[in-house]
Amino acid sequence: MGRYVMTVGAVTADALISAITFVGQISPAALCLTLLTTGFGVVLAANEIADGIMSANDESPS
Repeated sequence: MGRYVMTVGAVTADALISAITFVGQISPAALCLTLLTTGFGVVLAANEIADGIMSANDESPS
């Protein structure tokens, strides 16, 4: 499961970097806006992933 999350994270990060680079070529203002919204989305996603990991850890037999 951890490996799957890492792979998805890496692919997503790669796609975000490509998108940010592309937007940056068009307009610096759009780049700033994209970075702000992306940052907010990343924080929310990280929060969800952390919650998922925590609940997965709770369910695993120790």
